[in-house]
Amino acid sequence: MNQITFEVDGKFFRMSGTVAGFEQRFFDAFCLIVWCKRRGIEKNQSFFQENAAYLTAFLQSFFT
Repeated sequence: MNQITFEVDGKFFRMSGTVAGFEQRFFDAFCLIVWCKRRGIEKNQSFFQENAAYLTAFLQSFFT
């Protein structure tokens, strides 16, 4: 079981799961960022930041 920890606005979130689960969550987060962009990042700021933080943590886990 793998684990990713990430921070959003000073709050820490920890996710664990299989590699396939992480890949699905990565895809979902990426799509939701596009969703926020189309509907206005300002109006959906917290939702955007949560998904951006997940993508950042996910990508950093491969380079650290």
